[in-house]
Amino acid sequence: MATATDPYTPPVGGSDLVTLTEATALLEQTGMGVAKKTLAHWVRENGISGARLPRERALRYPFSELLELHRDKVAGRPQ
Repeated sequence: MATATDPYTPPVGGSDLVTLTEATALLEQTGMGVAKKTLAHWVRENGISGARLPRERALRYPFSELLELHRDKVAGRPQ
């Protein structure tokens, strides 16, 4: 699992699935971080589907989609 201080390394197999907690930590590195609750709201609002891996409770979402969503939402923020 990537942390706020570790660079993102995709899992073996090229999948970019991350939990919302992991995504929040990664997005914080952009300097325009968002709260996990806000990210979860955006995910629901935009219909991004998650996947539950075997023996895991948290849903995982494609980080590439979350990154594009973050870009679009942050671009619309007042500065």
